[in-house]
Amino acid sequence: MSDATPTEQTSTAGAPPRRLRVPNLRGKVTLLLLLLSLGPLVVAGFVNVNRAVQQGKRSVRARHAQAVLMTGAAVGALLDRARDDLHGVTRRLPGRGLTRTTLAEALANSGMGWVEAPPGHDDLRDLARLNSQYSATFVALPDGQVVWTAPHHNLDPPPSLASVAGFSEAEVGVTLLGVLPPLSGVSRPRPLRIEPIRVGPEQALVGWVGIVLDPSALSDLLLRARGPEGEAGPVLAVVDADDRIVAHTRPDLVGRKAPDYVPRLRASGLSTTELTFADAPHVVARASVRNGGWQVVLAVPGESAYREVSVLIWILTAVIGLTLIFVLLFADDLANRLLAPIRALEEGARILGGGALDYRLELAESRKDELGRLAAAFNQMGDNLQAHRDELRAYGRSLETANAELDALVYGITHDLKKSLRSIDAFATFLEEDHGRSLGTVGLELVHGIGGKVERINELADDLIALVQQERERGEATRFPLAALVAEVVGRVRKKCPGVVRVEGPLPELCADRAQIGLLLEQLIENGLTFNRAEAPEVVLRVVDDGLDWRIELQDNGIGIEPRYHDHIFELFSRLNQPDEFPGSGTGLSLARRIVEEHRGRLKVHSELGAGSRFEVLLPKEPMLLTRPGMRLDELT
Repeated sequence: MSDATPTEQTSTAGAPPRRLRVPNLRGKVTLLLLLLSLGPLVVAGFVNVNRAVQQGKRSVRARHAQAVLMTGAAVGALLDRARDDLHGVTRRLPGRGLTRTTLAEALANSGMGWVEAPPGHDDLRDLARLNSQYSATFVALPDGQVVWTAPHHNLDPPPSLASVAGFSEAEVGVTLLGVLPPLSGVSRPRPLRIEPIRVGPEQALVGWVGIVLDPSALSDLLLRARGPEGEAGPVLAVVDADDRIVAHTRPDLVGRKAPDYVPRLRASGLSTTELTFADAPHVVARASVRNGGWQVVLAVPGESAYREVSVLIWILTAVIGLTLIFVLLFADDLANRLLAPIRALEEGARILGGGALDYRLELAESRKDELGRLAAAFNQMGDNLQAHRDELRAYGRSLETANAELDALVYGITHDLKKSLRSIDAFATFLEEDHGRSLGTVGLELVHGIGGKVERINELADDLIALVQQERERGEATRFPLAALVAEVVGRVRKKCPGVVRVEGPLPELCADRAQIGLLLEQLIENGLTFNRAEAPEVVLRVVDDGLDWRIELQDNGIGIEPRYHDHIFELFSRLNQPDEFPGSGTGLSLARRIVEEHRGRLKVHSELGAGSRFEVLLPKEPMLLTRPGMRLDELT
């Protein structure tokens, strides 16, 4: 025989898996309401935001296109005014005696290459003096040599229009861009408006009369178009047909070649579009200046141009966010309102399940819909349960009385039976001792048989008393270490049955009636060692974590049991062998099953004849939760 202490520890129990929390009904209803309301809302919100962005961008481009159109119109009006002023002068000059002859005579008389007072010079001087948009007026010969200017008179050396691009092709009034020092006082190019002077029926060309436009006049037009944003606003420029800058919001760029985006914009044929240059997207726009061949162009960085659109996006996003919050709060409140009667039903069911069968749901009176009818059904169920409980209590009291009487009857019968058995045993002993010689061999065998039968009946009586005591001695469930209990049980079994009891793996703590579990293990271990023909009878005990239960396995190397008798062996006084083959009364397994069932567990057997048996005892880890009203499955995990 081996010691009762465990000789081998192999862990077979693992930590229980974590279970995911399932959303409650309120969460599901709220989620459903959110999906039904937020789905269209979010889609509509994104569609409207995208539509607002596109519309905002179109509006920004249209505003800039309108700005360049107005600026182009203003520049055109300035050029038209200069043209009209020059036309008025050229119509009056022939009448004032300005002809090619008089101009040549005046030039010859001066001897300096310029004249001081050609005929009609007062009109030109007044034109420059009275109009602030004109910085100078001048008269030139047909070949372009300037012979008179106002208000500047120092023409040494005399300037010539021949150095101005486009003059050689000029036949009618045009606007040129060039430098005529000292007319402008600086070497920066300025716009020049010239008109031919023609006289006689043949309209012979006498010379040219022109105006030097004040660059500040064009700059003022561009700055007014830029708006209050100042330097942070768009960049505007007036370019000629050769893409040279005539006027710019930065005066130092006048006369230079226009940036690359200007010919790209001209080639696109669009009045406004988006182009990428200087490593950034820009909004660009253009407008033609009438009667001048010039164009007004505008460029503004996309980030600056669409600043209002960005603000609009933030506003719309904030509105959508606030709407989402409002819908969430509304959905939560609506879910609470919808689920209020269901919560009342849940609370009522919990109270009824807790044992307060006299509780009734008020919802049955306040509502007449499906929930009201369900509440009425709950109330009817409470009435029925209360009536059944009263009946069960009456039956229970009757059963307790009957059990008490039955226990008393069993005790009385077994007491009288054992008393009679002692008398029979005494008589048999008397016969054997006093009349053994006269009885002979056969008679002595019969006397010995009487003694064996008396001993068996005594065992049956003891087992009956043990069953009655087991019913009476039910204790409270406590938490105790199983290893210590197994050691005690093995110590008791070793005194009655030879064999080895081996424990595999760690043994947990159980929550059960310690004395009853000890009796259960004693019966099963003793059964495995008793019904055993092996040279070394052995029982292996292990405990496996089976989720909500502890599974206690007892494997023996005994005689085994045919599968057809697996249920029969748990019946009271059931035996599959002759009494003289293996001792026992047939009550051990019946008692074991009764103990397991009282602990709300299960007892199973797996066995084949001649292959040993494995008994499995499944005991709940928390038996008290199984009888508590309103028990939740997640409390056990």
